Amino acid sequence: MFANTVIMTMTAKKRAIVTKIVMQPTFERMIPILLRSLKIATPILILLAGIVMMTFGILRGELQMILNKAVLVCLECIGIG
Repeated sequence: MFANTVIMTMTAKKRAIVTKIVMQPTFERMIPILLRSLKIATPILILLAGIVMMTFGILRGELQMILNKAVLVCLECIGIG
């Protein structure tokens, strides 16, 4: 009842805008909220995926292999290795 009274006191242009917003399907109103959520969630998910992959590589012992290769490359560059 109150909503009808408020809409009746508005101008025709405002009434059309309010009616359009109120009558929109719920999914269409949710799209901006979903896009904002994706903008926040995407970098966090990428960061978490990177941390998981780095942890998995460290647990497999790949850190020591990479360090050994880096030392050999450095030694070759300065002419010792």
